[in-house]
Amino acid sequence: FDPYSPGTYSVVRVRYNSTVYAPGLPVHLSAWAPAESGIYPIVYFFSGFQATTPVEIYSDVIERIASHGYVVAAPWNLTTNVYPEQKIDEMQQVFDWTYNNLDALLIEGGAASDMITDYNTAFAMSHSSGAHLICSYLQLQGCYNFKGMTLTSPVDGVDPFGVVQDFCTTVGATLNFSLPTVVVAAGLDAVPGREAVSVSCAPDDLSNRRFYNALAADSPRWFLNATDFGHMDYTN
Repeated sequence: FDPYSPGTYSVVRVRYNSTVYAPGLPVHLSAWAPAESGIYPIVYFFSGFQATTPVEIYSDVIERIASHGYVVAAPWNLTTNVYPEQKIDEMQQVFDWTYNNLDALLIEGGAASDMITDYNTAFAMSHSSGAHLICSYLQLQGCYNFKGMTLTSPVDGVDPFGVVQDFCTTVGATLNFSLPTVVVAAGLDAVPGREAVSVSCAPDDLSNRRFYNALAADSPRWFLNATDFGHMDYTN
């Protein structure tokens, strides 16, 4: 297994706009999957700004993940509300919609007729404040079928400025769920992207270690630092 190289599977991709082309789906959704026959676990990926960022800017890394034998479903919507607690229902609708519809649509999009998604083996993955959604859901709804999560440059709060005081973690307290977790920090997360901007996308007090330290003591956990990466280097 070499994560720095494409996997052995060819990949199909499908995209659906909410309601117009996919009744019952409350947001837009793109999905990537191995084209070959087999049973594959699913990864739900939540993009930055609490899944309001178009997921296509992450397509390179998502396609790489799918090529190693995963179905990746990535919901997003530019115009959705920003409060995570109000998005929990939408997230559950996405989980239910994919369970009932996604396999048939992937097969229609070019996957093998016996390609099967293992919805009982699910993983959560996020970038930036997409982590706020994941942790809010898990705290309020329980672990569902999730077996682990990967948080890349995770940011708590509704915005990096801390204007809206809505957080899923509390300094000194632990989250009420336990899952194997990888936290991947970018070494330059705390550096503002432009000289004219005084606040970074991932301030130290709202990101990375804040999430790692909030994980339950019995959660297998790893903290990685991509030393030379900036906050948006995860994108295409």
